[in-house]
Amino acid sequence: MNRTRHRISVLTSGVAIFAMITVMVGSSAQAATTPTVIDTVPVGTYPGAVAITPDGTRAYITNGGSDTVSVIDTATNTVSATVPVGDYPNGVAITPDGTSAYVTNYLAGTVSVIDTATNLVTATVTVGGVPQAVAITPDGTQAYVAFRNTGTISVINTATNAVDISAQKTLFAPDANGNGSTAIAFTPDGTKAYFTNTGKFTVFVLNTATNAVTTVTGVGQPQGVAITSDGTTAYIPDRSGFLSVMTTSDNSVSATVTLGGTPVGVAISPEGTKAYVVHAIPDTVSVIDTPTNTVSTTVTVGTSPSGVAFTPDGTTAYVPNFSSNSVSVIATGISPAPGLSALPTVARAEFRFYLPDGRECTSISPQILAVGSSFSLPAADALCGMDNSVVTGWRIPGQANAFEVGRSVRVTSSQQFTAVLEMPWVNVIFDANVGADDACRQGDVDVPSDARDDVWSIPREQVTDQPLPSTAICTPEGYVLSGWVDRRTDPWTVLSTDGRIPGAAVDVDGNAANEIHLYAQWSRA
Repeated sequence: MNRTRHRISVLTSGVAIFAMITVMVGSSAQAATTPTVIDTVPVGTYPGAVAITPDGTRAYITNGGSDTVSVIDTATNTVSATVPVGDYPNGVAITPDGTSAYVTNYLAGTVSVIDTATNLVTATVTVGGVPQAVAITPDGTQAYVAFRNTGTISVINTATNAVDISAQKTLFAPDANGNGSTAIAFTPDGTKAYFTNTGKFTVFVLNTATNAVTTVTGVGQPQGVAITSDGTTAYIPDRSGFLSVMTTSDNSVSATVTLGGTPVGVAISPEGTKAYVVHAIPDTVSVIDTPTNTVSTTVTVGTSPSGVAFTPDGTTAYVPNFSSNSVSVIATGISPAPGLSALPTVARAEFRFYLPDGRECTSISPQILAVGSSFSLPAADALCGMDNSVVTGWRIPGQANAFEVGRSVRVTSSQQFTAVLEMPWVNVIFDANVGADDACRQGDVDVPSDARDDVWSIPREQVTDQPLPSTAICTPEGYVLSGWVDRRTDPWTVLSTDGRIPGAAVDVDGNAANEIHLYAQWSRA
């Protein structure tokens, strides 16, 4: 139907289903005597880095080509959430309390901060340059950001998610080649930070208290760095096919392990007996016995592996494969160290968000939450895919009152929420109410039957302030407009032409109507 539209000012509605299902989450590692790939998880394009939450339930993977972060549920080895971030996410680190993930956006000059409870970006921190690596201090108060094109280190205050200019570090003066750091690792006590610089063939060691920098050479083309849990040893892959073993007390290289290929990343198992080194070429992971610094076995993974991380109990390792857009899951065969039991089974809840037509809001759904945790209900602008719609609250079916948006609720059991929605403007339809076979004239023109509605778009709060029109869009011959009929009431309400537009109705679920349909009432002239 063709309608004449008038926008008196600007600004939709519906109902979203918010479902929660209780599931159980624990370690996905299977018993194995030697490292074995037990799963391959499809993720986004060009996965680069991986970080695992302290409870071991989720792995966060940066997808440089997709501008997203994939969140893997380690119980099922499936992607439970996909988080849009900035342009070409590269590095990722998770705070010690597990509440936030920090993601460097290589081509955007920013760092995205993800709330791991909701998997939503809660802050975007501008750092400039080409941010590559990120690491969180052991006390969780700061995020260090290293750049591909400079020797400067930006420091983000994790309490405020703002760059602390006074805490900025400088590893080396700028050079014409724009060489920068590719990886960061802290000693467990936080007193030292190790930065690898492939272009300068150097490892820079920063004293975090004094900002004094020690330069270590003789490490080839260092690409990554990992430090043992006792803080005594740093393992540094060399892209030319070696692994440097550095004693942190004096920053001397105590051993060099011949690997071959192109080593680009490393992780140390929590109990300290193994170092896993990923090779972009030839698509393998070398397993190093740290007591002897020898290669004990090699595991074939996907194409161009680019990173590696262990679950906190050491039983599983996750390896992003840059060129095959996947993550290899390795059962390590490692027994947890004393004091490190296998990950406990954790009750979790899955929150899903849907549009009224049944489509899932993939930008915010699903949400995987631990039972017993708190969750903030989505904000007013969280309903995806509905132009101009506003969520004004969340209702549990069968309950009279709705929760306000942003309210923190306790996750206890499965629950369904329905969005209470409103759009800031209302369409008021003035229907000429003339049969299709009858003439309805606007001046000398007979208006077609499919164009006999006049539509006003009015801000919701101003609806009842608007006077009713004294004429319809067209008039049947021999008649005059005597009023407007509101058919929402029983019996129908007849409104005088000198009255005002009635307010928008509210249904039993609290959703304010987006449309008021009024019908012309005619009297003989």
